[in-house]
Amino acid sequence: MVFSVMKLFIPVERRAEAVEILTKIQGRLEICTDHLGSWIQERDHPCSHIVYIEHWKSEESIFNHIRSSLYRGVLAVIELSSQTPEVNYFFDSQPEGMKLIEVIRQESHR
Repeated sequence: MVFSVMKLFIPVERRAEAVEILTKIQGRLEICTDHLGSWIQERDHPCSHIVYIEHWKSEESIFNHIRSSLYRGVLAVIELSSQTPEVNYFFDSQPEGMKLIEVIRQESHR
């Protein structure tokens, strides 16, 4: 699984435009079988910014997305950032779930 997490510093007067673009991208991603979800959060503290997160099934699926014409919309929003955006990709080849919680909880009872 892969997470893309972006912190975008969009000026107030362009914020609605940025959110609209990202919302349209979210809608189009819903039909992609390898897309596991995406989220847009508007934040004002400690500074005004938008957090945009995408969750993908695999490295290959996010790489294909980055190469796609749809990703141009994400790049357009990145370009609206008034300061250098924080863009991070988190790759996890061995996802953990409930089993990890069980193991950790059992270790704490020893």
